[in-house]
Amino acid sequence: MSLENVSREEIVAWLHKWHAGADTLTTDAHHMFFTKDATLTYANNHPVVGLNNIIEFFNAVFPLLSSMSHQTRSLAVSKNTLFLRDYIIYIVKGDPEKKEIKVPALGVFEMVENAGERIGRVDLSGKGEGGEAAVVKGLEIYLDASEVFGRIQGVKEGRL
Repeated sequence: MSLENVSREEIVAWLHKWHAGADTLTTDAHHMFFTKDATLTYANNHPVVGLNNIIEFFNAVFPLLSSMSHQTRSLAVSKNTLFLRDYIIYIVKGDPEKKEIKVPALGVFEMVENAGERIGRVDLSGKGEGGEAAVVKGLEIYLDASEVFGRIQGVKEGRL
């Protein structure tokens, strides 16, 4: 069953879980979202292929942040593709001003064929089905995070 066969409320509920998992700044829930062979393309970086490599990618970034949160602006679904417009609000770890950096982003989620049957299986309590709930086989995130990474560099160099 494709995403077109499930209610908007079910998709929004899944999206809330996606954001809740990401906003913890850990990769603890990634196995519940990304398939083992998923591909992630983040901004202008080369694609990252495979769940373990995606986890490694985020494990390198998350420790540089003290918080991250998402504000959904809009979403649209076409068969098994989810188009999500968000604001992502970052605070860099060690930033003496704790400046909130609000970055507009577009995420394009390519989902598995039976995504509609699986999106309700994500359980962030730790009792979830893991890979059985994973529906994201590809994610492209379009954003300009240069201000965030510039601030990270400023903290590292002690310029802030």
